[in-house]
Amino acid sequence: MPPPARPGWIDRVNADRAEDLPRATTGDGLGEQVLRLAGSPALADRAWASEQYDRYVRGDTVLSAPEGVGLVRLDAGTGRGAALAVTGNPRFALLNPYLGAQLALAEGVRRVAAAGARPRAALACLDAGHPDAAAAAWQRDEMRLGLVDAADRLGLTLPDACGHLHDHAGGAALHPTPVAGTLGILDDVATRTPGGFAHPGDAVVLLGRTGAELSGSTWAHTVHGHLGGMPPFPDPAAEAALAGVLVDAAGTGILSSARALAAGGLAQALVEAALRHDLGVSLTLPEGDPTVTLFSESPARALVSVSGQHYDALRRSCAAAGVPVTRLGEVLEQPALEVLGLFTLDLADLRAAWGSPLRAAMEG
Repeated sequence: MPPPARPGWIDRVNADRAEDLPRATTGDGLGEQVLRLAGSPALADRAWASEQYDRYVRGDTVLSAPEGVGLVRLDAGTGRGAALAVTGNPRFALLNPYLGAQLALAEGVRRVAAAGARPRAALACLDAGHPDAAAAAWQRDEMRLGLVDAADRLGLTLPDACGHLHDHAGGAALHPTPVAGTLGILDDVATRTPGGFAHPGDAVVLLGRTGAELSGSTWAHTVHGHLGGMPPFPDPAAEAALAGVLVDAAGTGILSSARALAAGGLAQALVEAALRHDLGVSLTLPEGDPTVTLFSESPARALVSVSGQHYDALRRSCAAAGVPVTRLGEVLEQPALEVLGLFTLDLADLRAAWGSPLRAAMEG
């Protein structure tokens, strides 16, 4: 049997780039978009769901929602632990299922490494439309190939990738969704790096390179109702370098916090890091388009906070690994997200936007 053919409509979708969409022209407009994304179905707080069960069974849960990764203690004597991140982006996979699968696995690597765990292995589930549909069969095969290639390049063991091929609703196939569960090992959970800002005065630093990659982004979907273009291109070498820096930094204890960048880009990482302990942040965006800086979903990036005494050590580690470093600002005691020259958002407003949608929908 010949392999499934690439559907003809994919070229039309890829030509409709989000990078060509209108962008906010004022600081207030950018701030309003940060609020909209924080409260969107894709990014809003999932606390209601995680509260439906006991996350702390037997008392060995070390990190859980909303840290961005789960971490459990495996051995009380040694402190050895396992981190797990479950990731997947159906918008990226619709635009390019091969790249979408790679990006899902890369995000998992980034998340477990941000906690200080060394990525080791992954499992995956490939969700697509009906197996009799030619497009679904092609998407399934492309996602499987993307996962295998990404696991090989990222040095992960991938023992299995199951499939679910009947995802239809209202007569239409749902977006193909590669769901990756990535496992990392931490020799001692006491050395973990948490995901929220912890100390006023710490430097806030972006690790990694930001490109003008808005297609398939939460910004494009939430602000413009748009899905088109090509997703960001994975960079396994950059992911591995970033993961190495984050894992080594956890081992030496130089980071106060670390958060992987993914859906929502830098803006959402700032929101979640600030809300974790209600500590604000003041920052100056680097030169360039602020929409790209805030909302691009380029891979291989993390937001970290670090004390002044450890900043030079972080820079040296990143320089040795070839990881770009951008110092953005500092953690504040005041409860505000302040982007100098553009906008200021109260954390209370951000928490209301981020924290209420799912709970309101489920509880009425």
